[in-house]
Amino acid sequence: MLFFGIAKNEKKKKEILNTFWKEKIDSRASWLPVNLQPCNKELYKYKCKNSENNYKKIFTIPIYN
Repeated sequence: MLFFGIAKNEKKKKEILNTFWKEKIDSRASWLPVNLQPCNKELYKYKCKNSENNYKKIFTIPIYN
């Protein structure tokens, strides 16, 4: 299971992730939007502003036993 966090902006997301990593808390940037994934090069021409803006702010924290 994953917990998604949303930062105010990309800079704040990087600060949060760096803080987590320093404290040895597993955390990551979220998945790339479909139109930006390397396996979907034919979709690069499409701009999906909402998903691209959200990607810049969203991060994940794995939750498990």
